[in-house]
Amino acid sequence: MVIATLIACGYLSFHGSEQEKEITELHTKIGAMTVSDHDQQNQLTELKDHLAKAEEALLEAQKDSRRKADAANSTRPRVSRNASDSKLRNDPGYAAFLHRQELRDLNRVYGEELAKLNLSPDKLAKVKDLLIARSDAIKDARETAQDSGLDRASMKSVITKATNDVDDEIKNLVGPDTFAQVQATQKTSETKMIIQSEVGVDMTSAGTPLSSDQVSALAKILIASQNVANDPLHRTMAVDQGSIDSQTGLTPQYQVMLNQATNVLSPAQIPILQQYFSDQIKQQQYLVRRTTSTQAR
Repeated sequence: MVIATLIACGYLSFHGSEQEKEITELHTKIGAMTVSDHDQQNQLTELKDHLAKAEEALLEAQKDSRRKADAANSTRPRVSRNASDSKLRNDPGYAAFLHRQELRDLNRVYGEELAKLNLSPDKLAKVKDLLIARSDAIKDARETAQDSGLDRASMKSVITKATNDVDDEIKNLVGPDTFAQVQATQKTSETKMIIQSEVGVDMTSAGTPLSSDQVSALAKILIASQNVANDPLHRTMAVDQGSIDSQTGLTPQYQVMLNQATNVLSPAQIPILQQYFSDQIKQQQYLVRRTTSTQAR
C-alpha cells in the first residue's frame, strides 16, 4: 500500500473496525492512483470525498463510544490510556522491556537496510532510538487528538507536528543527505517486507521461493517505477478497463515491471508474479466499484 503512509513507520498499521479497514484501503488507493485522464480525475475526486466522509464518521463513532464509556464509568475516576502508558513508561523495568520489544520490531523491518548506511555504531543506535520515538510520537499524538475530540484535519496537524520534531532531530544528528538515505532505507525495507509477505508467500507455496537477492531486485524495480508513476507499491495503477491487456491481464505499467522482472526471476516464478500483479488490478477495480456503489446509496 501506500509508501508515504508506511514511511510514518512501516511496522505500524491502522487496523481495527470495518470503518478503519475501509479508511486504510481508501488511503492506499488515493495515494497510489495514477491520474491520466478526465474520468480518472473524477474518480479520484469522488474517492477523496468518500474518504473524508468515512474518516469523519469514524471520528464521530469514536467520540460516541467514549461518551458512552464515560457515562457508564462516571462513578469511578477515568484513567486515560495516555496517562496509564505514561505511568508505565516511568517504570525503569517496563521502559527497558518496551524499548527492547520496539527495537526488535524496528530491526525486523529496517535493520538490514539501516546497516548499509555505514553509520558509526553510536549514530546508528541513536537513529534507531529516534525512529522508535517517531513511532511513539505518532501513537501518542493520535490518541491525544482522539481524546480531545479533534477533527480529522486537526488530528493530521498534531501528528505532522510530532513527526516533524523527531525528523529534525534525525537531520541534526546525521545531516540532510543521510536523513534522505534513512527515508529511502525505510521505503526499501517496507517494500521488501510486503514482497516477502505477499507474492513471496505465493512463490514459496509454489515451490519456487524468492532468494534474498531476488527480493532486493524486485524492490528496486517497484520503487523505481513508483518514482516515475507516483504509484506506491503498485497496488493500484489503472481503473480504465481499456488499458488492461486482454491476454496478460496487466496495465502497461505492470507489464513494464513484469518485463524487468524476467532479468531476476526464474521462468517458473514469472507467471506467479504476473498473477499477483493482475490481482492488484482487480483489487483496485473492486475498490472503485465498492466506493461508487456506496456513494450511490
